Amino acid sequence: MSDLIRRLEANRDALLALVGGLSDAQADRPVPGNPKWRVRDVVAHLAASEEGMLTMVQIMVAKGGYDFRPYDRDALNEERVAERAGRPTEELLAEWRRAREAMIETLRGLTEEQLAYRGSDGGSNWGEFTTRDIFETAIRHTELHLADLRRALAQEA
Repeated sequence: MSDLIRRLEANRDALLALVGGLSDAQADRPVPGNPKWRVRDVVAHLAASEEGMLTMVQIMVAKGGYDFRPYDRDALNEERVAERAGRPTEELLAEWRRAREAMIETLRGLTEEQLAYRGSDGGSNWGEFTTRDIFETAIRHTELHLADLRRALAQEA
């Protein structure tokens, strides 16, 4: 579990270092590979997703595993980003950070048995997974979008 915590923290620190203190011009840069989103939209997406994964962990632990209803990931992503439109990047980053800190603190309190609880999303996105898999997905998801953000921020304005 300590390795998982270390990776969540390192992942957190990398995103905060990259995105903290962006200018409005940087936050408005388009993201290669997703022309509909700007840098600020990716940060909004990360904030919403981290909060969603935290909720999933909490439900899994409270219920000893859980079968979530299927959902349309693309529609949900667009909806959650739209809900956060117009908010400053620093506010979005603070929202993500609060959720990540809560993920880390939640993980610290879990047993190996709780990390092994099983769940499903009806095969709509994740298929079958464990509580531990949600934490792993949070890390991979942030890493994926860190790469997107690095490419966007490396482009000439």
